[in-house]
Amino acid sequence: MSCNYCYSWNGEDYSNGLFDTEDEAIEDARSSDPDAEEVWIGTATEPTLSWNSNEEEIIESIYENLADECGEYAESFEISTEDELDLAAMIDETVKKWIDKHKIKPSCYTVMDGGLYVLKE
Repeated sequence: MSCNYCYSWNGEDYSNGLFDTEDEAIEDARSSDPDAEEVWIGTATEPTLSWNSNEEEIIESIYENLADECGEYAESFEISTEDELDLAAMIDETVKKWIDKHKIKPSCYTVMDGGLYVLKE
């Protein structure tokens, strides 16, 4: 995501649009509330999607289901650390492909470097 700007009247809620420049954000703020004396301007950045692979839970589920089916004989079933890490990598790759396939993007953004600008002197 390229650098965008947004504004807030209280320095916390920056839900007043995305603009290509600080000047555009300031001008929009002025036009939306001509009586306002100041506004917060911040840099909006798209957050990074992240997740927990939860490979441990999948493996635990396999163990539990195998134990339900085979009883104590399921204790001989073992998964190595290397196999567990391989599963985690495969899950991560699948999630990434799913995000790409469905063009999933957050509709929110993280605001950095918020600063107060005087609109009227």
